[in-house]
Amino acid sequence: MGRPLIGLTTYAEDARFGANDTLSAVLPLSYVQAVHESGGRAVLITPDAPGADVLDGLDGVVFTGGSDVDPALYGEPPHPTTKFRPLRDTAEMLLLRAAVAADVPLLGICRGMQLMAVAYGGRLHQHLPDVLGHEGTARCRRPGRATAGPTRADRRGRGARRAGRAPETGAGRGSVTTRCACDRTPGRTRSSATR
Repeated sequence: MGRPLIGLTTYAEDARFGANDTLSAVLPLSYVQAVHESGGRAVLITPDAPGADVLDGLDGVVFTGGSDVDPALYGEPPHPTTKFRPLRDTAEMLLLRAAVAADVPLLGICRGMQLMAVAYGGRLHQHLPDVLGHEGTARCRRPGRATAGPTRADRRGRGARRAGRAPETGAGRGSVTTRCACDRTPGRTRSSATR
């Protein structure tokens, strides 16, 4: 049996290639490296309204970080600091629903966790300084606080690493936060919901 194939969602961002600026599907290499270091093979999923066929052959999907989730998806107007990508939101919400229907294992990291929370009825804090009382991001590495059963990262003894700005106010039905950041903001959500 080969290495498990793990789909990684990509960012929809403007990028420069030579003299050309163009909307691109991009992803920090650290995501790919993490999948490879864990024994998997990374498969990049572009934000172009994927159908359920994208899931064929995948053993799991990681919904990666990036831009904010459109507040309209959870019934709120955008905060002035909120920056979202409608193309990516639409594509990933379709992919998420198809993955849940197909019972494909999911992992949400930062934005991915937010997307999963919204898909299951959760809401997001759009501007963390209003909630946490500090500006900017905190980079730290220390053992995280597990709030669910052990994850592979727990068994390997790695700590939680987090630099982010918008945790969910409620994880939504069927989702469990499994790590928290140094400032106690949730860092990762695992979905246990099916259909």
